[in-house]
Amino acid sequence: MKKYLGILSICLSCVTFADDKTTSTYTYQSETGGKVTKTHWTVTTDGDKMEAIGKSDDDDNTTINYGSNLPLNFKEVKKDSTFEVKYHSGGIAATLLQGDQSQEKHYSLNTNWIQEFNFPLREFILGKQNSYRFCIVSPKDLSLNQMQAQKKGLQNVEVMGKTMEALFVDISLTGFKSMFWSAKTWFDPKTGDLLIYKANEGPGTPLTTQTILERSEPKKS
Repeated sequence: MKKYLGILSICLSCVTFADDKTTSTYTYQSETGGKVTKTHWTVTTDGDKMEAIGKSDDDDNTTINYGSNLPLNFKEVKKDSTFEVKYHSGGIAATLLQGDQSQEKHYSLNTNWIQEFNFPLREFILGKQNSYRFCIVSPKDLSLNQMQAQKKGLQNVEVMGKTMEALFVDISLTGFKSMFWSAKTWFDPKTGDLLIYKANEGPGTPLTTQTILERSEPKKS
């Protein structure tokens, strides 16, 4: 469930966006086992679409397309692998290419599919629901995992050189699997922006902490 770093392109249909095109920027820092990586984002909204393009120190490339608040395609290209998930007629097809080896799996869905947490959870964060269920595909073995996000209340956090009030959200696998993986996340309750993410990839793996370093107000482009 590692946070995906790299170039992220999102087209998101959302009724809350204004008709005018606006652009804002974000910088996140991720630390895993002493390794620090920064990702710079440029987020452009235009009517009912949103595009977020990020550049990480590792030069990984990720593209996500959204429509009607749900993902249609996720593609992550790294130096040694390509991971892709596509939505089709109520289901998803997941593929993983590593050198000469390839895997592919298909799933029918009974919950929404979300592949990363920076942007797709905004509607939940800003809404009145206290819990939200979705599924996510593991980029390691293409297994489909059921997830739940639960709002735990407001807390003060230190980000961007100041103290901010943040909404604490616990994200975990469902059922007994919640004992093996969960993420602690804090979001801006006014904008839905991810402020802090803390999780590992499973028992015995190092903690990954992602923190927002700076962001700009939306400007008309």
